[in-house]
Amino acid sequence: MGSASSAELLLTNRRHFELLSSASKKVEECIRLLRAGESLEGPSLLIRTALEDLGEITGETVSDTLVETIFSRFCVGK
Repeated sequence: MGSASSAELLLTNRRHFELLSSASKKVEECIRLLRAGESLEGPSLLIRTALEDLGEITGETVSDTLVETIFSRFCVGK
């Protein structure tokens, strides 16, 4: 077997990379806001949208854009 550590991650899907990057940025911004003493409204929204990004990878959530892409590329119901 390879010598990759558990901290390494290989992504072959560009959409997954973009979603993980988006989620990571939102979590970092959330931390920044909390450290600055901001109210919980902004950070909680950031966490919610970061979870939606991750849910798109796992299939727990589906964005409207993805649905439109699927229907534009495939004939469904014919």
